[in-house]
Amino acid sequence: MAPQSANSRRGTGGSALSEVPPPRPGRARLALFILAVGVTLAACDDTGGPSTGQTGVRIVTTTTGLDLDPNGYLVTVDGTDRGLISRNDTLVIPLDPGSRTIALYDLTPNCTIAGSGSRTVTVVAEKILPVAFTVTCTATTGVRIITTTTGLDIDPNGYRVTVDGTDYGLIPPNDSLLIPLDPGSRTIGLTGLTPNCTIAGSGSRIVTVLASEILPVVFVITCSALSITKVSPGTTDNQQGTAGQSLANDLEVLVTEDGSPKVGVVVVWSASDGAIVGHGPTDALGHATATWTLGTTVGQQQATASVSSSNGVGYFAVAENDVAADLIHPGGINGDNQRGGTTTTLPDLLRVQVVDQFGNGVDGATVVWLVLSEPGSGTTLDPVQSISDQSGEASTEVTLGDSAGPVVVRAMVAIGASQKTADFTLTAFTWTTALAFVSGRDGNPEIYTMNADGSAQARLTNNGAIDDDPRWSPDGQSIAFVSTRGGTFEIYVMNADGSTQTRLTNNSLQDDSPVWSPDGQKIAFVRGQEIYVMNADGSAQTKLTGGAGDRGPQWSPDGQKIVFFSSRDGNDEIYTMNADGSGQTRLTNNTRSDGFPMWSPNGQKIAFGGGHEIYVMNPDGSGQTGLTTHSNFYQRGGWGPTWSLDGQHIGFDGDPYDPVIRLVSVNGGPLTFLAFGAYPDWSGSRQKIAFDLREIYVMNEDGSARTRLTNKGGYKARWRP
Repeated sequence: MAPQSANSRRGTGGSALSEVPPPRPGRARLALFILAVGVTLAACDDTGGPSTGQTGVRIVTTTTGLDLDPNGYLVTVDGTDRGLISRNDTLVIPLDPGSRTIALYDLTPNCTIAGSGSRTVTVVAEKILPVAFTVTCTATTGVRIITTTTGLDIDPNGYRVTVDGTDYGLIPPNDSLLIPLDPGSRTIGLTGLTPNCTIAGSGSRIVTVLASEILPVVFVITCSALSITKVSPGTTDNQQGTAGQSLANDLEVLVTEDGSPKVGVVVVWSASDGAIVGHGPTDALGHATATWTLGTTVGQQQATASVSSSNGVGYFAVAENDVAADLIHPGGINGDNQRGGTTTTLPDLLRVQVVDQFGNGVDGATVVWLVLSEPGSGTTLDPVQSISDQSGEASTEVTLGDSAGPVVVRAMVAIGASQKTADFTLTAFTWTTALAFVSGRDGNPEIYTMNADGSAQARLTNNGAIDDDPRWSPDGQSIAFVSTRGGTFEIYVMNADGSTQTRLTNNSLQDDSPVWSPDGQKIAFVRGQEIYVMNADGSAQTKLTGGAGDRGPQWSPDGQKIVFFSSRDGNDEIYTMNADGSGQTRLTNNTRSDGFPMWSPNGQKIAFGGGHEIYVMNPDGSGQTGLTTHSNFYQRGGWGPTWSLDGQHIGFDGDPYDPVIRLVSVNGGPLTFLAFGAYPDWSGSRQKIAFDLREIYVMNEDGSARTRLTNKGGYKARWRP
């Protein structure tokens, strides 16, 4: 559209524009003078920052849009005319310091200023202050399309606007759209209506656009209700199919209007999983179909067919496993890299998962297990052939042979004409030293070790202080312990033979309760009443909790979480947190005191003492179940309940004056008496329980074959891994 002249715009504009007065005499000459002064000042100070002896303002205009004013705008300072400024320009005006009102006037009616057109500013000596005006202009000649839609099942996508056959985009059902046009005859069209919607009058209008006029063009649309139902739901709904593949039967719907089939309706298909493709609008019978390719996740999936946001029908389908494609070690504890004593059964089952091409578990696959290599002989697997469950997992139990060294077990599954395998690397060892314990036999508490039969008792520490609470590292090569040899209790570490005793902590507060992480890389401990973690060499000591009375940390078997108990909220309760201290969550909330939590071997349960009873719960605190009544469980010196290797039983002691060790099933039931004694510790590889009754004893898991190992006093015996 050709621009208008200044005189025609300001003196004889069209009816859509309000009249404005003609320019005042002498205005152009004044503008030239101001512009010359502005150029000079700008050369002296173009930054708007501090300058030498120059004080004033810099007016900045930025104009966008259509039909921009070619003559610019009038600037006033405190009501005094300071000349014209172009629509995208700067004008420097020298002023004395003080408060000034800067205004921009004489805009054409189609242009507006963002914010106020009058700004009060403070001019500071020897500074040029920038004052910016942003102007937006709209078209002065063209059409304004207006849509008004009523009824039901209104198309939320709106309608398409054309001018002389040219596409001008979409307009919502109830909205307006300004289209700048040159004067002349124009054909305005509205298309893209759903079949249930009609336009009052014609959807194509011939109009005459006049100069300096915005012509309204109104379309009134009425939509009637549509009905959508499933066709043959017995064969199209609730189908079963293979994950990642198309269903056997296409989905099909019927769309009607006032009970009659409606032709040409676009049905919107969507699916929660996978992809669904429609085959076009409804046909002469009002039918529309779509093909649904299921997503890759096994289980129920959902699809929807709709003709409006509030009018649709749902379909369900069940995606089943594809054929087996791979054999993998599942996440979490899978039994790999275990260590165990010769001729003993490893605590964790070896587990594999048969998966399809999408990673879904495959049910019913046959997994064959075999010992690929071992240093001697006698390693057995039970079973040697297992069937994968609904999650695709299969497992076997390993009993190591009679020789120390690496053992490789292989799992195999047939997939088509080939085989997929997964190998497990295990280690069988023969420890000479089997137990660490504390004894005061030589005058004060020191740490000792001995063989499983009580032979070769050796003193590892030797000083006038207290050395206590020995904790084996997961690889059995080191022992962490606490000692007062530096004044207060601090944490130390030494080799399994007592050499290289090294102090790890040095703090005015008491440091105790060291617990190794499952990978042996970190040690959690208690400092004062807060839980810390550090590297195994004592570096990077980091506070994890900030509550009062935090104690008893225990690592989860996968090393990802730490469970502990705390009195931070009143009485003792159980909490968990991530290994870095984040996500601290309270698990129990009881009037009794809950403490000394211990993870099950597979990490799926937590046992703890509640009052004087034994409880179990899930790792998130749900499913809290009491296993005992009147057991008189006694939380002795931080020694909580201890789990059997298979996670099916819990051992504990009770009654501080007449200590008794009992056993209870993880499912509850009657208590089993094992022995008089305290501090039970379940062996990780020998199916034995060590305990003390002023001396160290061992017994079988059922309490039989109780054997005394020491005769000079001992307590807190812990098995070497």
